[in-house]
Amino acid sequence: AGRISGGFFACNKKIFNYLVNSDHMMLEEEPMRQLLADNELMIFKHDDFWHPMDTYRDYKLLNNLWNNDQAPWKIWNE
Repeated sequence: AGRISGGFFACNKKIFNYLVNSDHMMLEEEPMRQLLADNELMIFKHDDFWHPMDTYRDYKLLNNLWNNDQAPWKIWNE
C-alpha cells in the first residue's frame, strides 16, 4: 500500500529555524525540502485503520461505524 501525508506534524522548536516570515512561505515546499536535506524529516508508519473526516459524508460514515459498534479504531474495552 502507498503512503499519504495525513497533514499532521509533530515538531520541536528547531522547526522555526526553517521558516521564513513571508506570506508566500509554504511548509510543504522549501522548509520540508530543507528538513529532508538536513536529515531532520521522518515519517511514522501507521498500518492500522485510518479514514479522513473532511466531509459530511465522512462524518456520517464514521459515526455509523461508531454507533453500530464497528469502529476499528476503538481498541479499548469499556
